[in-house]
Amino acid sequence: MNSYTVIILLALIAIAVIRVLAGRLNLQAMSHRIPAAVADVYDGTRYECARNYTRAVTRFGWLSGGLDLLALLVLWVLGAFNSLDVALASFDMHPVLTSLLYIAVIFVAYLMLRLPRSLYFTFVLEERFELNRTTTRSFVLDSIKSILLVLVVGGPLLALLLWLYLMAGATAWLYAWVATTLYLLIVYYVSPSCILPLFNRVTPLAAGPMRDEIMRYTESVRFPLKNILVMDASRRSTRANAVFTSFGKNRRIILYDTLIKQLDKKEVTAVVAHEIGHYRRKHIFLKLLFAVARVGITFFFLSVFVGEVALAKAFSMERITLHGGFVFCAILFAPLNVALSIASNALSRRHEIEADRYAVQTFREPDALISALKKLSASNLVNLTPHPFYVCLHYSHPPLLQRLRCIKRIAREKIPHRQALRFGWRDMF
Repeated sequence: MNSYTVIILLALIAIAVIRVLAGRLNLQAMSHRIPAAVADVYDGTRYECARNYTRAVTRFGWLSGGLDLLALLVLWVLGAFNSLDVALASFDMHPVLTSLLYIAVIFVAYLMLRLPRSLYFTFVLEERFELNRTTTRSFVLDSIKSILLVLVVGGPLLALLLWLYLMAGATAWLYAWVATTLYLLIVYYVSPSCILPLFNRVTPLAAGPMRDEIMRYTESVRFPLKNILVMDASRRSTRANAVFTSFGKNRRIILYDTLIKQLDKKEVTAVVAHEIGHYRRKHIFLKLLFAVARVGITFFFLSVFVGEVALAKAFSMERITLHGGFVFCAILFAPLNVALSIASNALSRRHEIEADRYAVQTFREPDALISALKKLSASNLVNLTPHPFYVCLHYSHPPLLQRLRCIKRIAREKIPHRQALRFGWRDMF
């Protein structure tokens, strides 16, 4: 027992208590009555189903978080981190290879711990509420592909980071920051064309009234769009969404096929306008900038604590190792990661409102955007009255009722179309 032991234990317990408290407040905040603003898309049965889904997901989250914490504490008490290090050290391998194997074993153990919960969430909980369409075959193939991607794409990066921390000394965190930033940019750029097709089939939106409506809008806002793509999301879920991916010439708007089935042409165009709003308001750039800053902060703190003797002793390690430092720093930084996630979510919620503003001011069909959001909320069983504390911790989008109020307020503003299209760097802050 030392100061690091106490700090980590208190931090882990505090995070667990905060999450349980937030979930409890969220359940208590659920309204028994259907809010008047969404009464046209919710009936009593659908609304009660959404409330039951929120309860089920919250309780599942409590159980899942409790199991993760319990597993960590058991491994900690049993001295498993040191036992694994001693076993690998006996092979007398290169330090980078030893570190890779050490982290790989912990990663595999974590996957095994999460697998039963993933199966339950997908095939029991989501199935109960008619949200799941994933087959057992798809689940297995997706899992295998994900693990292979981690090994093929993430393995070399991890090896490079370990080598940098071994060789570069005090400035290693700077080199690691640069290397990871380049990695993030490359992956983000190529993922729509190289990674996404491994999991989903993406095809151009068929010619017709919906495509014509979207193209008319994109031309009116001078947004060159060669293709509108549709992803076969219905193979795995009934959830609907749209995403803006990548940047530069590789930028794409991808619509879920479930979205197209649930919305009419004006509603889909309003959603596309929202996604273009993210691009025009520089949200893609700002999101990447925040991710890069977060990586830099993480590597800086890692450089401070990675060789800390007391931290290794807190986990009963007989020697100071790079791989041990990586793993223990990840545990030590849990409170910092929570704080960064809260900041990231707050920024994301602000961006959603800004994108809604762009959609309303350029497409000029606020009712279409409102209708689309309400239909998507009903189909995705969204909790309509979340507690503000829970929103602060977990929501990357504003609650639906707040978004609807903002859209109606924006619609009352008199903004010329040309002014809505103009946007400068000062407007981002």
